[in-house]
Amino acid sequence: MRLSLTSNKVYKFAYIYFIILFAIMTYIYISKDDIKTKFQNSMVLDLKHHYKIYKKVFKSSDNTRSILIENDNFVDRSEMIEQFTKSTPFIIKKEEKKVNKYDITFAFFDKDTKTPKNIDRLIDRLDKREYITEISTDQISLFGKVYDKGYIYITQYIDDERQIDSSIDMLFIELSLFALINIVIFIYFINLLKNNRSVASRMISEFEQLKEDTKKVAFEDTLTKAATRLKFDETLKDLIQIASRFEQNKFGVIMFDIDNFKYINDTHGHDYGDFVLKSVANAVKNSIRGSDTFARWGGEEFVVLSPMNDLEQTHKLAEKLRIEIESMELPKCEKVTSSFGAVVYEDEKSGDEIMKRADKLLYKAKKNGKNRVEI
Repeated sequence: MRLSLTSNKVYKFAYIYFIILFAIMTYIYISKDDIKTKFQNSMVLDLKHHYKIYKKVFKSSDNTRSILIENDNFVDRSEMIEQFTKSTPFIIKKEEKKVNKYDITFAFFDKDTKTPKNIDRLIDRLDKREYITEISTDQISLFGKVYDKGYIYITQYIDDERQIDSSIDMLFIELSLFALINIVIFIYFINLLKNNRSVASRMISEFEQLKEDTKKVAFEDTLTKAATRLKFDETLKDLIQIASRFEQNKFGVIMFDIDNFKYINDTHGHDYGDFVLKSVANAVKNSIRGSDTFARWGGEEFVVLSPMNDLEQTHKLAEKLRIEIESMELPKCEKVTSSFGAVVYEDEKSGDEIMKRADKLLYKAKKNGKNRVEI
């Protein structure tokens, strides 16, 4: 029962644990595009600032035309990392070996001069707007007016977007591996639990078998397979309690032993003596009712409890048993006989009292010539 409760708790914990883990992984996967969008929006905002600054610079110095600004280190990288760390509970790992190139180009075009076709198309798209922005896989651009016929095309590469992609993908892969390892550990633990349950079940089964074997040893004579004296005493006690309450529930007690058993042992050996004991026991067991109790009292002595029998019926049963034993055909022995004492319950308060009466009658049968029943 305890093992079953333990396994249920393990399954419940694992179920909740993996739901949380996969929810986290799903959140990372779903939030990936959101992070990219926020990053792109921040870069567009940067380009707008650059555009306004350029216009101011152009007004103060009309010699300003196309500009290329390069920097070996991405100066906004730490701010970008900080910003996106706040927007998600998962920290984006810094790749220290990779240095991102900060590359922004300001290309100035005058409509009075010849302009490339792509710029002409941008001018047409601009129409009455001050500027337009575009986002592609590797760059973000802004095209806007500087004055009526002057235009600026600002382009910034977005290498860090790919870095964010790579970082999030790596985090997703790491969590997937972590989940896989946890699943393997969980399966191993469940198998271990099942094995323990199997061992416990086997131990319980062996204990029950041991208990049954112990009970059998306590209640069954190993040689004759008759009941033991312990079993007989318990049954006799129960019958006395019933008979003391209900007068009609009388019962008979038959005590007998094998005549001249010492001579049989001395003449033919103890193995043959055991054979005789088993043969007598089998003859008796085949001659009594299922409700009767047949037990080995000790040595070559046996007793029979016969519920719901009066003295006459008990006497008849004892006589029947005597004849059955005498009629056995055994090798080495001409015949085997037994002497019997038969009594019925007479308001005795204990089993000892009724057994003493049966024992006296058995002794009387021995004294009067053996192979007889005394009542």
